[in-house]
Amino acid sequence: MSNGKTLIIIPTFNEAGNIAELHARIRKYSLDSDILFVDDGSIDGTREIIDGIVQADAKAHILRRRKKEGIARAYICGFLWGLERDYSWFQQMDADLSHDPAYLVEIEKLKKVSQAIVASRYLNKAGADRRSFFRKMITFLGCRYLKFVLRCPLKDLTGGFNCWPREVMLGLGLDKIVSRGFIFQAELKLMAYKKGFKIIEFPYVFRERQKGRSKIDQRIIFEGLILPILMRSRSS
Repeated sequence: MSNGKTLIIIPTFNEAGNIAELHARIRKYSLDSDILFVDDGSIDGTREIIDGIVQADAKAHILRRRKKEGIARAYICGFLWGLERDYSWFQQMDADLSHDPAYLVEIEKLKKVSQAIVASRYLNKAGADRRSFFRKMITFLGCRYLKFVLRCPLKDLTGGFNCWPREVMLGLGLDKIVSRGFIFQAELKLMAYKKGFKIIEFPYVFRERQKGRSKIDQRIIFEGLILPILMRSRSS
């Protein structure tokens, strides 16, 4: 039986410059949600900052992992941690402040009318203006490619600012996920779409990171090109 609470899951790897500010901004807009930081062996002081947050905030938690295994594994560990503790909603959020916690207020309202909530950078041309031109082109072309290959109508398949109810998490089959990098977001959405869950998209403005380094590398990009073909054949 679920406890009615929301768990905000934030994967971290060397985000010492962002974590304290992110936590403060989340608490400005969401006092009741619990926060789970899933740290993949940060070596820049991120864990120590999170430890301080956890000591000061009874609703903040840390899941320590030994090494970096990709954002998909981090999120799956977070989902399973939350399912074991009977959380009702699972909010995904990046650690680099690209997802403005102010939108948590809108997401809370949408929970009443949807089975899943996806913040979209491309809905009504609402949210791509604060990124660099290079980042815009990479994500735009990536989403167009995924929509063509996967035949999924969602506008923003690669975005990571999403909220899922417990029933969806239990119904997807997290053990069947094969991706490791950002394509995990598309795989998760495709699985939910194929299973008939009601997904609502709402527009938001994506903020380019100001501190730290992006975790996207050539291996992740290669996975994003090849894996969707396998995902389509598996779901057809």
